[in-house]
Amino acid sequence: MKEFLSVADLCDVLNISKSTVHKMSSNGVIPVYKPPGSKLIYFKGSDVLAHLENGRIPSKSEIQSQTLLELSQFK
Repeated sequence: MKEFLSVADLCDVLNISKSTVHKMSSNGVIPVYKPPGSKLIYFKGSDVLAHLENGRIPSKSEIQSQTLLELSQFK
């Protein structure tokens, strides 16, 4: 992944529309980088990855393992 992504790049990476990208940026869902004096916005690749990792949903086996671990602590 590039170090910095344009709106179009981010649309391609996440398979979302430009309006969704602009909503995400204006709502502070993902950090934005804006060069001084420019109207263009960019997104840092590592910020995009962090955003995706924050939305990780554990697998059923991970949930079961965690549940068993927590239950075993009550015995």
